Amino acid sequence: MGTRNDTLVISLGAGAGTIAVLTENGCTFNYAVSGYTATALSNEGCVETKEASTEDLAVVSRTLSVGGGTLTESGSTTITKSGVTCSDTESGTYTQ
Repeated sequence: MGTRNDTLVISLGAGAGTIAVLTENGCTFNYAVSGYTATALSNEGCVETKEASTEDLAVVSRTLSVGGGTLTESGSTTITKSGVTCSDTESGTYTQ
């Protein structure tokens, strides 16, 4: 388990009650918002270019929640590269 700095850019989504979250790798994922919690919409995915090759990212689950001046993220994603699929589980805390 490692620690790294990351940046999220959050903006209003295309639909009512949604937000769009741009990640540092250039992927945008859409979330439904309810109160202080946002949950990734079904079938969210992205193709990311990393180290001169591509990776297909598919969100399994992802949640953002706000409280006490911080944004907490947790969730999992499947990553497919060169025909090999693996799972990635992440959690973190963001501050403004």
